Amino acid sequence: MVVYHPAKRQDGLRDGNLKELFEDEIKKSWEEYADQVGREVAESTTHFREALNEILAGGRQIF
Repeated sequence: MVVYHPAKRQDGLRDGNLKELFEDEIKKSWEEYADQVGREVAESTTHFREALNEILAGGRQIF
């Protein structure tokens, strides 16, 4: 998401609407992640949310 939409990410960080701007991409990524690790692991850990905060949100606690 960061690589393909850098301007969109910067706009979202600046305007405080990163979640809304990337809603569709995040949902698709969540499904792919859950398929890869298994739904039980995906739902019982915070790894996905932590990765969103670290990578997409640039270390901010947005998700």
